Amino acid sequence: MLVELIFIAGGLLIIGAAWVPLFIRGLPLSLPMVAVGAGALLGLTASDGTILRGIPPESVELILRLALLSALISAGLKIDRAFSFANWTSVWRLLGLVMPISILLIAALAMALMGLDWRQALLLAAILSPTDPVLASSVQSGPPGVGEEGETRFALTAESGLNDGLAAPFVTLAFLPLAMDVPADIGHWAMTDGVWNIGAGVVAGMALGILLVVVNRQLPGDYRLSGSNSGMVSVGLAILTYGVAEPIGANGFVAAFVLAVTLRNSGRSVEYSRRLNHAAEQIERVITVIVLTGFGMAIITSGFDALRWSDAVLVILILLVVRPIAVVLGFLGSPFKPRTRIALAFFGIRGLGSLYYIVHAANLGAGLVDRHLIEVVSLVVLCSILLYGVSGDYATRRLDRHSGGTSGDRKAKYRREAGAPSEHET
Repeated sequence: MLVELIFIAGGLLIIGAAWVPLFIRGLPLSLPMVAVGAGALLGLTASDGTILRGIPPESVELILRLALLSALISAGLKIDRAFSFANWTSVWRLLGLVMPISILLIAALAMALMGLDWRQALLLAAILSPTDPVLASSVQSGPPGVGEEGETRFALTAESGLNDGLAAPFVTLAFLPLAMDVPADIGHWAMTDGVWNIGAGVVAGMALGILLVVVNRQLPGDYRLSGSNSGMVSVGLAILTYGVAEPIGANGFVAAFVLAVTLRNSGRSVEYSRRLNHAAEQIERVITVIVLTGFGMAIITSGFDALRWSDAVLVILILLVVRPIAVVLGFLGSPFKPRTRIALAFFGIRGLGSLYYIVHAANLGAGLVDRHLIEVVSLVVLCSILLYGVSGDYATRRLDRHSGGTSGDRKAKYRREAGAPSEHET
């Protein structure tokens, strides 16, 4: 009977991923909040946690990796702005200044409030450094060809697409041996886990993207991939890119996002880019609902027994203080308007990226990940889901007001350009 119940629950989750958003429009709720709540209710009916304990940690890591890859492809395809170092200034500030400052601040706070040593503090900070491309979807750019809708949406989309990969070198830094030769080992880490890992990821993503575009254009029209009308190719591309990048030491997350940006910049078919983006979003949403339902169950069955009051203070500081301070410092001397900086300072959303890295770090072993660390990360993600789920609609409306449009305007424009029926016709 257990197998049948799992199938029933899985079917309901997939249907709910598409249906629930229709019922919560206009409410201070989000689909991730509903998924976590549903998982919590399920956890109350199975408080012994038997189902969750039967899932291998490696499988959990794989599922989270698939969710992130789908989200990264979707995020990259949404970026209409042509790539250049000058055009992406806000992104470089978020990645090159805001992210390292956030890591330093979180690590310092973790050592002060949690009593962690530098390795565990650095690991916690690295795990919590990426903003989430899944939970941040409501404040990302619109579908391909609709327009980036302002500097804030563009910057948040590109940041969340890249910093999931950029967190990896900082995670590996925490696992360097205590008895290391500092100059030699740090130098080796900087070259292999930093320069090569990220640089090769960028090159691999660009090369695969350009190769796909060139091959597709050389084929007769009836045999082109873009003529297949299948958006499912997007997830296949993400998995393929990750599989090519990782064996050569390249960052698979960075490669997947760069591939999507390359396809969007090089491809001529906006319509096909929209199909790819739509399919990636659908798969991402389904996997996200499944993961967050399991997350809600885990919270109920495991609890937060290892947490202290100082940990709650740390979580509040991470979500409400660290990101604003890092953005203020990272954007000193920049030409961006105050409202853009305020929006970027607010949307420091943590989610599936942090869950992936805590599971990944636990699977690596070395005794750095204990229950206390897991519960702090879980509390940050839970509070992030609640905070941005409640405030997301209001914040999005404010963004739309300043960018000269509304969510309804963007949706109508997308439907007109895509040739889709209006909402009254669907």
